[in-house]
Amino acid sequence: RDDVDLIKKFLKFNDKSCHSKSLMSPLVIHEDSLLKDFENALTSNFAFDNFDSTAPGVPKCLHWFEWGKKKLNLYDITSNTSKIVELDIHFKIPSFSRSILLPSGLLFLIGGEEPEYVSRREVYMYDIVANDRKMH
Repeated sequence: RDDVDLIKKFLKFNDKSCHSKSLMSPLVIHEDSLLKDFENALTSNFAFDNFDSTAPGVPKCLHWFEWGKKKLNLYDITSNTSKIVELDIHFKIPSFSRSILLPSGLLFLIGGEEPEYVSRREVYMYDIVANDRKMH
């Protein structure tokens, strides 16, 4: 409620500051409706009922690859645990590569750049459910 009162003070029209005539017609702001909408926005809560970001049996993970290494970091947000997966791959994770984890548990590593500034166009897939340390 304090926030709404503060906004009311700023929305009050100040006659002293507006002595010159404007070339445009004045903009009419209906203070009551604006404040009511703003108060409703402040008091609204967002709730997700039965929202699930992954398929059943797929861990809810944040992930990141370590550039220049063969490591995948997984942080399970439900159990608050993390682990480092030493990948069984023939290359190092390229700098500036990007990745995305799909709800099915498939993680895709996309693009990147080699030290000699050679762009990588490959796309690799890792299955966090199978967790076999291999990228396909």
